[in-house]
Amino acid sequence: MTGAMETLPPGERLAYSHQIERAMGAGFSRQAIDAAIREVLVKCGLRVGSSLENRVTLLMRKWDFLDGWEMQYRVGRYRLDYAHPKWRVAIEADGIYHWHPENAVRDLMRDSWLRSEGWLVFRVDDENGNLDEQVSNTIRAIRRITA
Repeated sequence: MTGAMETLPPGERLAYSHQIERAMGAGFSRQAIDAAIREVLVKCGLRVGSSLENRVTLLMRKWDFLDGWEMQYRVGRYRLDYAHPKWRVAIEADGIYHWHPENAVRDLMRDSWLRSEGWLVFRVDDENGNLDEQVSNTIRAIRRITA
């Protein structure tokens, strides 16, 4: 993914950011906020995924952390939500599906296999409403280990 948002004229970029902030601050429904985020990603030429993935993409853009990342990158039989092949680092956005015990066990086996292939996997979720904090902490950690 590239920082396509940065190629937009500054006024248009600011308008998109304000559109999302207004939707979030005005107490709009989750669906309205998700639609606004999806619209911004499309206009910026960024790949659209699940609602959670779209929010992670937006946060990665906010933290200027899109360069070199690929969405839905295949490694073996697995597809990674976000992968930086050069660094062999992945970020997985875990929605409610991953909270079920049997799926959590599958995730552990998957992460173990990916580690055996040299990948480092970070996981973020939206269970506690602190997605922004999780993504920013993950980005800081990745920046430290790849510096």
